[in-house]
Amino acid sequence: MAGFLKMKKIVIFNASSFIYGAERGLLNLIKAFKNKFDITVVVPGKGPLAGKIKEVNPSVKVITFPLAILMFSFSPLYFVRFVFLFFVDLFFFLFYINHNDIEIISTNSLLLAFPALCARLLGRPHIWHIREVFPYKFMNYILSSYAEIFSSQIICQSEFINRKLYLDNKTDVIYEPLDKGDYKVYERNKARRILRVPSQAVVVSIISRIHPAKGQYEFLVNLRELLCKNRDVVILIAGNVNLLTLRNRIYKRRIDEFIRKHNLENVLITGFIENIGLVLSATDICVFPFKRAEPFGIAAAEALAWGLDTFYPFSGGLREVHNIFKRGNAFRIDDIVKRIISCKHSSNKAVSLNIPDELSLSRYQDTVVKIYKNVA
Repeated sequence: MAGFLKMKKIVIFNASSFIYGAERGLLNLIKAFKNKFDITVVVPGKGPLAGKIKEVNPSVKVITFPLAILMFSFSPLYFVRFVFLFFVDLFFFLFYINHNDIEIISTNSLLLAFPALCARLLGRPHIWHIREVFPYKFMNYILSSYAEIFSSQIICQSEFINRKLYLDNKTDVIYEPLDKGDYKVYERNKARRILRVPSQAVVVSIISRIHPAKGQYEFLVNLRELLCKNRDVVILIAGNVNLLTLRNRIYKRRIDEFIRKHNLENVLITGFIENIGLVLSATDICVFPFKRAEPFGIAAAEALAWGLDTFYPFSGGLREVHNIFKRGNAFRIDDIVKRIISCKHSSNKAVSLNIPDELSLSRYQDTVVKIYKNVA
């Protein structure tokens, strides 16, 4: 009987120790696998992700190990370090996986390449979760070709990603789920008290990491006149910057300097907030001023499930979000300004979260568990 109860061992490699979109996907994966697989997760350093993994599933083993992560860099030292870490990771995990009888190798990011080669050398199935694409066509082609050659199965977060990477029939498209249990719904005034936002303000939230492609700075520039004249309009930027990337730090500095120059005390940068429900409960209007085509758009899906007025580009993976919800507004500055000026606050009652079946955790769990159990 004990043999029948033995769970397959899986090792999942992740490219960050912090909680961004891919990491939220990892947490959903762990949640779906609970009591079905024996899971080990490898992360590149210290950060909040390890604690959150243990909160979701205490039985998951978390290993912290320096990982070779693909990045754009002008520094030759980065490439020397990358090559060195690639071979260190490869040889260490060849031994680790073989010694611990791990049966499935899974990669949770397109930025990690060595686990796929590791799986091929050991003759183990490899499942690659792809949640992002590169802005450069040649990079997408090279990495997708590599993923196809060295993977038993590829799981894309959207049809848009699948198209951008030119993937073949080894691909499944599985939308990231929204789990009702992850969210706490607050009365509006209570949420605003916690966030220290005036109760009578019109709150416009941008929920995203701070990054040049996310467009926070450009959005503030477009709204400068409105924000200077209407101090009862509050922009809530709920996100943080990756401090390891110089370009991102410079972008964040531009935002800070713009706020100081125009004395915009009504622009609040909260940093990373794990409790997304708190931000959404305090919000009147959600805006996603993305300058690039997003791979999917989980934060926009959350805002729409919350029933908020949401402005976002109908492009990339966000077009699929729009097709699921059949709601939301195209991102146009003039329309956003008109909506802010005419905004009447919703009632202070807690809202009812409305999650479409396409984004339900149960549907996601059924699909992804079946893939991992049947992988050759």
